[in-house]
Amino acid sequence: MEKKTIGSFLSALRKAAGMTQKDLAELLHVSDKAISRWERDECAPDLALIPVIAEVFNVTCDELLRGGRCSPSDSEPAPAAAAKAEKQRQWILKKTLSQYKSRTLLAAATSMLGLIAAAAATEGFYQRTLGFWLGAAFVLLGVVFQIVFWNSAWLSLSDETLDSAAIGPWKYRVLRLTEFSLGFSLCLLGVIWGYAGNGLMAWSNVLYQALIVSLSYVRTLYWAVGILTGGILVLFSLLLCHFLNPWLLKRGVFSLEEAQAQALLRNRRRKNRAALVFLVLVTVTAAIQAAATLLWTPAKMMHGTVYDQEAEFVAAVEERWWQDEKPLTAAELQQLVLQSSDGTKIRPVSSYGSTTTITNSEGETVCSFSVQNHKICFLRYNPDSETIFPIEVITFDDARRALDLAQLRSEIFLGIYVLEGLAVVVWYILGKRRKKAL
Repeated sequence: MEKKTIGSFLSALRKAAGMTQKDLAELLHVSDKAISRWERDECAPDLALIPVIAEVFNVTCDELLRGGRCSPSDSEPAPAAAAKAEKQRQWILKKTLSQYKSRTLLAAATSMLGLIAAAAATEGFYQRTLGFWLGAAFVLLGVVFQIVFWNSAWLSLSDETLDSAAIGPWKYRVLRLTEFSLGFSLCLLGVIWGYAGNGLMAWSNVLYQALIVSLSYVRTLYWAVGILTGGILVLFSLLLCHFLNPWLLKRGVFSLEEAQAQALLRNRRRKNRAALVFLVLVTVTAAIQAAATLLWTPAKMMHGTVYDQEAEFVAAVEERWWQDEKPLTAAELQQLVLQSSDGTKIRPVSSYGSTTTITNSEGETVCSFSVQNHKICFLRYNPDSETIFPIEVITFDDARRALDLAQLRSEIFLGIYVLEGLAVVVWYILGKRRKKAL
């Protein structure tokens, strides 16, 4: 007895209708080679074509999936035939999803070529602008591919004759794959913009203020800025999906079994709680960091050598023990706030071969000394009507140590933010596993 399959049944229907493989291919807008592969059972038609083929040959979708006509005496298919039809349907669904996975990888690889092109143009030819536009073009092409592939897969799963409850989970898996691919492309676009585009200039002031690093150092952080931008876009895409998927579920764009739908909504509530906890932790930490930065500025953390007498001060200045110290860069000087709330005066000294005079609050000269081919970084004193002593001499190394402390403080707070994020993620994962165990 000949085994009934979709291919053999399709071949019999085509021959009975007097059609060639080419005629049927033109009618379905596919190639005649595709018809040949279907009839040899090497593959099956896309799920979206099943109702079209059934209508062409005036058969039902179940009959086509079973590989034979239903008996006229049976209003319902036999259990074996129904199981076979369901097996065929599941096979087509799995094939559709597997094909979409392969196409998703192709779209993601196209976007990845954008990062490679941007790096090649930037590092090989020193053309950052060209690298950015090349990279952005490849990423955009990958996004277009993904949208086209998604549309094809979604249409295959949107047949009204199919059970929505059975198709819903497959639609949800296709949706999640699409979100992953588009989020990946968005991340790559952020990396390319930060690395090869104008991202460095946009982020340099933020990094300069938040991390207390010099601008010359920031300019070596192209990849870091790119990864930072890409990470922020990934967080944005995750946040968008967090609100979008439950909304699509409620709108009936896809459907899930009751248990799966409830699990999705519970997972959303857990994420909301985790996000709220993380926001509170970050807000408190940011307030502490802002207070610490305002109370202990780099200028207040500078400590040099204090002199109480004019003779000691002038002798120390003329000795010039700091003359071999490396001067501060312009960017480092910008990081020092030269004002103090307690009325102390911080005065930079940068004259060459000239006499520097220090006056009291009445404008009278209290002390003068000659600076010959060297610099004192700062003088800190609190002038009154008679004297400016005690006076503190702050050298380049003293100032640089204060800047290092300020940078260390920023790095410590950055580490705290990371630890808070990791702690919230671990708390969320453990809570999710505990719910599953129950």
